[in-house]
Amino acid sequence: MRRLSKAFLIVSLMVTACTATYDDSAIRKDIADLQKRMEEVEKRLDAINQDISGLKEIVTAIEKGNKLLSVNEITLDGETFWELVFSDGNTISIHNGKDGKDGKDGADGKDGENGKDGKDGENGQDGHSPVIGVKQFTDGLWYWTLDGEWLLDGNGNKVRASGVDGKDGKDGEDGKDGADGQNGQNGQDGTNGTDGKDGNTPLLKIEGGFWWVSYDNGAIWKKLYEYSSADPVDEGPVEDIDTTSSSQYVVIKLRNGETINVPRFVQLTISFGKEEIVLVTPGSSIEIPYTITGGSDSNVVKAFGQGGWIASVTPSDAYSGVITVTAPETIVSTEIIVLASDGAGYTALASINCVKGEIRIASESAHVVAAGGSVDIPLETNLEDFTVETDAPWIHYVETKAFKAKTVTLNVDANIAEERYASVLFKNAGTLVSSVIILQDAKGLPQAFGIWTAADEPLYTYTPGVSQMNKYEAAGQAWFRFVEPASLLVKEIGPIPSEPVLDGVFTATFSTIIAGETQSSDQLQFRVRQTGEEKLILSSSSDTVFYVIRF
Repeated sequence: MRRLSKAFLIVSLMVTACTATYDDSAIRKDIADLQKRMEEVEKRLDAINQDISGLKEIVTAIEKGNKLLSVNEITLDGETFWELVFSDGNTISIHNGKDGKDGKDGADGKDGENGKDGKDGENGQDGHSPVIGVKQFTDGLWYWTLDGEWLLDGNGNKVRASGVDGKDGKDGEDGKDGADGQNGQNGQDGTNGTDGKDGNTPLLKIEGGFWWVSYDNGAIWKKLYEYSSADPVDEGPVEDIDTTSSSQYVVIKLRNGETINVPRFVQLTISFGKEEIVLVTPGSSIEIPYTITGGSDSNVVKAFGQGGWIASVTPSDAYSGVITVTAPETIVSTEIIVLASDGAGYTALASINCVKGEIRIASESAHVVAAGGSVDIPLETNLEDFTVETDAPWIHYVETKAFKAKTVTLNVDANIAEERYASVLFKNAGTLVSSVIILQDAKGLPQAFGIWTAADEPLYTYTPGVSQMNKYEAAGQAWFRFVEPASLLVKEIGPIPSEPVLDGVFTATFSTIIAGETQSSDQLQFRVRQTGEEKLILSSSSDTVFYVIRF
């Protein structure tokens, strides 16, 4: 193109020298326009060759296993670029491709000197510049294409686009010894295989009115087809880059119709089916599923136990598996350290908490009246699952799914006999964790603190947390008070013999006091109905009212 420019310049100088009066402003303008167009063509050629080189870098990055961190669109000096940043720190810039433009119509011919009309110029043909691209062959490697066809070297072989070095061939094997009777000579060592060739980067140029291509860095050029001034010379190898249709890949669309899926970099993480495991029994095991996000098919997971805990990994594939954790003889709280590596230098660190299973129950026993009913046992536990068992057929566990409420409800049958008790066991995987004793009163008399009629109608009841019952002694005799602090109500009985005798009869005062003032005070005869086991039950002489007192 520079030679063509010089030729026009020489012509213009000759015309100026021969015809001093000739107006050469039009020729000078044409030459200036041609020079400007040549500079624009050279600029676009440089951009195309840069993009071809960038395309090679992209393919090389893929074959090396590098992942794409980001794609940024930038504008510089009126041109738009895609900036691709890879996980190895390399940044590749590609021009935003533009469609080729149709060739311009030829200009009308000028009038001839004899007054004849000049001929109309012919319409220019659609412009076309060579389209360099890449395509993946059945061997999994990438090769260059020219106008959609394989780009071939001088020997008819496809030209590699990848920059990954080929591998050395293997040494030949030694020859075998001859048969017995006559020692054969050892065969000679095979020669080393030839090194694979690095990928080459095609170059384009315009010279002598033709397009040329080189695939050996400009050492040898191959003529393609005629260059027309109507050629747009702005068709780079990349037409578009799609960053939205896939979360796993960025799709590069080439002008040759092919696409390149560039794997995105996904932060390597490992997650577990459970972040914490709770075991009760020494030597018991539990399997924890794990899942890896990101990484590659070379992912490796390792687990390290501490404090006597044992951890082992059984992978299902490169992205999932189970970690088996076994408790030590003496269970202590600790954690399992888990490392996930993608084989390319990226590592994720995580941990699984290991703790001893517990069930904490505030009270070791619960009291139930003879009529039976439900009893709630509040507890605290770190166990996700446990069982409630008892040998007593009159106690029934009400199973619910509300373990987070940490309340176990038992239903107790009515008692038709003497006072009874039974143990309720809390177990995990068959191992006893905690227990509660259920105490139930005997049938026949009122079974709670307070005063009842013979028809079992309460006259006054003692409610733990609301009421109080106090005992005091004076002159060798005992007095009992039932107190409700909220209403300032006091009911007092006394004196009562310090050693009451079953069926014994005695006289005592029963008083009702409100806010410190005695409302009533009656002398009543009482019969001892039951005594012992820290409980005293009295009845009035008419056997119509019962009084229950605990020592």
